[in-house]
Amino acid sequence: MANAHIYQIFYNEQTRGQLDPGFTPLDNLSNQRPDWREYWPIRQFLFSRTMVEDDYYGFLSPKFKEKTKLSSEQVKEFIDRSGNDADVVIFSPFSDMSGLFLNVFEQGDFFRPGLLKATQDFVNLIGLDISIENMITDSRNTVFCNYFVAKPRFWTIWLEVSEKLFRIAETASGNCDLTNRLNSVFKRKKELVQLKVLILERVASLILATTKKFSTKAYSPFMLTRSHSQFRNFTLEAVVCDALKISFIEQNYAAYREAFLHLRQRVKEATKMDLPPA
Repeated sequence: MANAHIYQIFYNEQTRGQLDPGFTPLDNLSNQRPDWREYWPIRQFLFSRTMVEDDYYGFLSPKFKEKTKLSSEQVKEFIDRSGNDADVVIFSPFSDMSGLFLNVFEQGDFFRPGLLKATQDFVNLIGLDISIENMITDSRNTVFCNYFVAKPRFWTIWLEVSEKLFRIAETASGNCDLTNRLNSVFKRKKELVQLKVLILERVASLILATTKKFSTKAYSPFMLTRSHSQFRNFTLEAVVCDALKISFIEQNYAAYREAFLHLRQRVKEATKMDLPPA
């Protein structure tokens, strides 16, 4: 059986009451940097604790059950069934968001224009030769909300990349255009969120989609919750689009990518939503 240390973050008494007793509470009552959301307590943990090399570690928000419908028992059972072989075990909801977009950054940019460009500028600045626009993510490497558990070797890389984003966003001079964009505030549902948080939530997907270093095992996103957008009504299309992306990655046949874009265009026409062009 895999040894998993899964923490669930709480910020106040209300969020403490939302915790699953099967996870270990992670106290963030001081909430010193609310602008960084979950990253701040995760960062504090990773810098202050020593992790066991082959154990799994995860840090979930108090809304995990609401967003996935999964209990701690189901999470732990799936990790055990994964056989301790995967470096990263994913519990990512919103299969419509994952399937119907080429990658998680394109998806984020659809709802928050400027995210894709800011991410590209970020990876350029830290010396990564990656085209964010053309990157493909699928159900094997898509992580929303940081809903994953991983072994320390993955967390080490994740923290390295995240800290580079952190340092750019924390630039004291304030005259850096990217710094200003990362700290720009927008409204997500009823909450005010900064762009840096949305990019940070996609760092795991960025690493998994662009390196072959880490193996993954994903709980079927098609069994979890879908988004609250109009895209939730296109479950079959999301499944097919995900399969087409995987097939294109594995075999590099242009027909798979063209079929994905064609099917997505049909969804665009049906929803009358301005999806990215083919």
